[in-house]
Amino acid sequence: MGVWTVEQDVITAIDRALATMAILAAFALSPLLPFADPVSVASGGCLFAVAAGSRFFGQQLPPRWSIASAFAGLILFCIAGFILLPAADKAAAAAQANERRCLAIQNDMLSSLPLRANDADVFQALGCKPQGHGNVYADRDADDVGAMLDQAARRGSLPYRPPGQ
Repeated sequence: MGVWTVEQDVITAIDRALATMAILAAFALSPLLPFADPVSVASGGCLFAVAAGSRFFGQQLPPRWSIASAFAGLILFCIAGFILLPAADKAAAAAQANERRCLAIQNDMLSSLPLRANDADVFQALGCKPQGHGNVYADRDADDVGAMLDQAARRGSLPYRPPGQ
């Protein structure tokens, strides 16, 4: 270990920035992973790995080559971002479409006359989560049962919870 120079401080700052951005991107984009294009994710991941490898091996090089390795890692990181950004945009659109599809299946399941008998299986197979606020079942001890039934009729769902649930 020698005396730190300005170049080494810049390289260290770039390394820390790259690591922080990669961690934040992985955390923020993880819910979209099931909907992402696998080829784009693999390409971006490989470029991130090459960028990290260039930084790891760049530390073993003389200072002049270490600076070049730091900027090569930064450029590879940016290229990976340009590959993953459109993939994340498409994945977000696919996730929103899936949420709308899940809501339609949920509404059909809760309606008084469902269109399909296997809605619950489809709902689970698509990885859907219940949407809306509060209970999906009506409270059997509600004060105004008539108003509750009228509201359910307008919604098209049957507000009945089977005994024992």
